[in-house]
Amino acid sequence: MTETHVVRRFEIACPRTPRAAHFVRGMLTEWLTIWDLPDLADDAVLVASELFNNALLHTEGPIRLHGIRLDGGMRIVMYDESLVKPVPRAAEMDDESGRGLALVHALTGGNWSSHNRNGRDKGVWADLYRMDARRRKHMTRRTLTNRLNQEPGAVTAARLRAGLTKSALAQRVGISAQLMSDIESGWRSATPEVLPRIAGVLNCPVTALERKLT
Repeated sequence: MTETHVVRRFEIACPRTPRAAHFVRGMLTEWLTIWDLPDLADDAVLVASELFNNALLHTEGPIRLHGIRLDGGMRIVMYDESLVKPVPRAAEMDDESGRGLALVHALTGGNWSSHNRNGRDKGVWADLYRMDARRRKHMTRRTLTNRLNQEPGAVTAARLRAGLTKSALAQRVGISAQLMSDIESGWRSATPEVLPRIAGVLNCPVTALERKLT
């Protein structure tokens, strides 16, 4: 029997054009299929797109995308020639930009950061993992609920009143359908940046969606 060797990492050069984001999304989707992680595609595409756009807007020189296969997930690393670390900023509801790193934080559960390589360039990395049954088993409903910013049932009720599907709501808010589903089921918390955007789309006050402390 011939042993199959699985390549656990890839590296590609990204053209410095806005259209390159489409190329990045295509490459990620292809590699996630090869790695049997197609369920991570939505989140990975959003994370990589935000990291690429951030590098395109705020740095000069070559941009390179690295993908690394992890146990049950992948690491996305975007390299550029700036040594300045990215810093998330608070964006207003009507801002057209400024939410990129907040979205990366939300999708990765805070598992992202940056590092310098030999003082020559910077890599901004983000880790994504499957929320499979094995991980869920170690995250009890009580532990998860204590960490939530939202009342899952209130989000679902408001969405139904608005006549929207989860996918439609996710698209309008600017997050993945998987994240929206996890927010409604209570497996993931809506960040302070995302929850007001959900409330805005659903035309309801944020307080109606916030978790009630007891």
